[in-house]
Amino acid sequence: MKKFFEFFDDEDLKSKFEIPYLKGEMGEEISKNFKSLKLATDRNTRVFAEQVLIEYPILEKFNSKVLNESDEEYVVFFASSYKPIQGITFYAQIGFSYIGDTYIITIILKDLEEDDQNRWEIFDYEVNDMKEVYPIVDSFMKSCVVLNIIKPEDKFSISRN
Repeated sequence: MKKFFEFFDDEDLKSKFEIPYLKGEMGEEISKNFKSLKLATDRNTRVFAEQVLIEYPILEKFNSKVLNESDEEYVVFFASSYKPIQGITFYAQIGFSYIGDTYIITIILKDLEEDDQNRWEIFDYEVNDMKEVYPIVDSFMKSCVVLNIIKPEDKFSISRN
């Protein structure tokens, strides 16, 4: 079985694209994207976030930030309602970090105008297997649909499956 991130997976593709890619003739954007891919065995916060993005391409439509706190990296995706519900615009955020052998996910759901953190819905998860991450992200995505954060026309791109 070929590696998931292997680009030149058959002889036709290899003969057509490998030399131009190596010579840098495929364009800056394509070359940059291929160079940024990590092996599936690499484990760090950015690779963790990339794996989630592959499964949930809708997150590309969210705003994102990379935060660094105490030598720990944290990648967050956030968005607000495209249309208020009963006059309330909601805010949703999901954050990812990989520390040691632990995948950390933090979800925040709140009224966009609410500054009192005691009134925010905050969910913290720590799991040891990437397979356990996906049901958590599924739950977040369902909440985003209900809170009008994901538009109806974008529902097809919530997950790749």
